[in-house]
Amino acid sequence: MRTGDLGFINDGELFITGRLKDLVIVGGQNHYPQDIERTAESSHSTLRPQSCAVFSVMIGEHESVVLLAEARVNRQRFAEVMNSIRSAVSLSHGVDLSRIVLVKPGGLAKTSSGKLQRQQCQQNFQTGRLEILAEEAAEVAIPALVQLLLLKTPPDHITSRIATFICRGVRYHPSMHIVSAWDRSSKYR
Repeated sequence: MRTGDLGFINDGELFITGRLKDLVIVGGQNHYPQDIERTAESSHSTLRPQSCAVFSVMIGEHESVVLLAEARVNRQRFAEVMNSIRSAVSLSHGVDLSRIVLVKPGGLAKTSSGKLQRQQCQQNFQTGRLEILAEEAAEVAIPALVQLLLLKTPPDHITSRIATFICRGVRYHPSMHIVSAWDRSSKYR
């Protein structure tokens, strides 16, 4: 649509599904940020509805997905909350969050009616205008991952294992055991 809205027509009725500029594209797949936000909000009891914002930013040469979450939780539970968010979003949407940022309640930009202002949240993140409680950046070290593949794979299977790994589009997460991505019947687990 020329307005920047995304939608569809069903039985002659127009349904608006979101904004084009808010759409998060990961690995060629479109993700509505609202869907990822709802998943994150339901991942832990300390997160409330309308308390998360998801957007993509350029970090280095790569587009990365960032999630901001208002958290009413003590320091001892920061890691627990971030792990819950990361796991839920990865399992439900296949999206690996590059950064998870916990901010104070009321720290996300909203309209007077309480509607999330995602673009303003993104701008506040990029300009450092957030009161950050905790932040976690996912570090995916591809060279280390390739080394792990090489160590776990006999020389005659290296090329096929790396090709299989890449073709499957397997996402590495620090808590994931790389062998879980391989064929479970493999004798080289």
